[in-house]
Amino acid sequence: VRTITDRMLAECYRIFYHPDNMVLVICGDLDYQETLDTANKIWEVRYPQNRGDIQRQLPEEPTDIKNRATTESMSVARPHILLGYKDTVIGLKGAKLLRHNIINDLMIELLFGRSTKLYNRLYEEGMIDDNFGVSYNCYETYGFTVINAETDQPDEFYKRILTELTSAHKNRFKNRDLARLKHKSAGKFTWAFNAP
Repeated sequence: VRTITDRMLAECYRIFYHPDNMVLVICGDLDYQETLDTANKIWEVRYPQNRGDIQRQLPEEPTDIKNRATTESMSVARPHILLGYKDTVIGLKGAKLLRHNIINDLMIELLFGRSTKLYNRLYEEGMIDDNFGVSYNCYETYGFTVINAETDQPDEFYKRILTELTSAHKNRFKNRDLARLKHKSAGKFTWAFNAP
């Protein structure tokens, strides 16, 4: 951070904070062409020069994992465990990337969601609490799932998660559970448009 200069910040702003990197979303009872023409006029005045295509040089993500396990001692009330899984399906873009993301979100909800037997067993046994969470993130060049919990039994928690994943790999998800989850996801998505 100490090596960052004013010039570097200004150059970064000029390159990345530009309409070429933005999406304009307009909702309401508007004339499409008139709105587009107005936006283009503002764009031409404020950003007269085309800065050209950005050439991103991203490092290639290795398929193997760097560390199988890392332990850190800290002063906390309960041990915290994070389990990470690297996604090996990379290079997807656009609709394929979105589809992959949705499928993985559905899968982790089917495996670890609050309505699953595993979640309820772990919760009733006191192995997890309300801080338990699972998330999936994917991008064009990498993807990963993180399972995190505060638990007094991190080794047992780890074993239980591995057992559940092994079981899920052998057994198929029930169609009714997937259908229910799809309806729930569609409802949550629709509900998001309810806010002003």
